[in-house]
Amino acid sequence: MIPLWLNSSFHLLVHGELHCTLPEEFDRRLSLISFDNSIEASIACYLNLHPTQRGNRPYENQRVSVALHDYHTKLNFLFEEVTVRNGFCIITKQEFITVHKHRDLFYHENPDFIPSNAVLAKAREAALWVFAFLFEIPDLEAEISTRIKQIRKVDLYQRNKDVDELIDESYPEIEILGYSYKPSEVLYAVDPVYYREFVEDTLRTEKR
Repeated sequence: MIPLWLNSSFHLLVHGELHCTLPEEFDRRLSLISFDNSIEASIACYLNLHPTQRGNRPYENQRVSVALHDYHTKLNFLFEEVTVRNGFCIITKQEFITVHKHRDLFYHENPDFIPSNAVLAKAREAALWVFAFLFEIPDLEAEISTRIKQIRKVDLYQRNKDVDELIDESYPEIEILGYSYKPSEVLYAVDPVYYREFVEDTLRTEKR
């Protein structure tokens, strides 16, 4: 079971996996973006959690601030954490950077870029490993598979205007391929199961 405080990072993995299984070139691009974004988002999420939500591991504020500066400082923190935990990273730092450069190539230089099978597979492998390592999730692929099955089986939940407004007031708009979308639209499109749970939890809270 994925803890509630990890949902936003977990959804990026689910989104990447959903598009990775689809045949269109557009889906391959979205999959690469989601997996690459997940790497950075997972590290940032970990650093911003309360120690009780990350295995009671405290970090000095200065170290957190430095680590959150950019993509490369987040990677540095990740590899330091691997050493501290006596772990082993199955992805080299050069491979992380290569995946990120391919994402940037699509973002900033070539909108027609289509990631190769090798790049997409490495992005997926890296994203899943980072999340599983940092948050100590024993069978992350099973968690993702379960969520995708739920998404594909669920009847589309009717949108709730009041809850949509609550979501949109709480989170900034999300840019995808140069277009801005309201966070409620993205959540509903990416994970209708969680959208339904969020709506039902919100309505229950209002009735108390």
